[in-house]
Amino acid sequence: MGVAAALAAPATDAATLIVAVQHVVATLGRLDVLVNNAVIAPSGPLEAMTLEDLDRTLPGTCARAAE
Repeated sequence: MGVAAALAAPATDAATLIVAVQHVVATLGRLDVLVNNAVIAPSGPLEAMTLEDLDRTLPGTCARAAE
């Protein structure tokens, strides 16, 4: 059987995420699987969202297709 660890960190803080990965590697020896379940979602109807809202919510996906 394998070993699992769960960590919570703010997904918008790159330095904290680097430290979290370093902690896992130091503790467990390696990192085989990473599940990112982070969401930044403004509330309200989709048609009311700005391109900036979409860029934060869907970076690198379909936000720019709306331009």
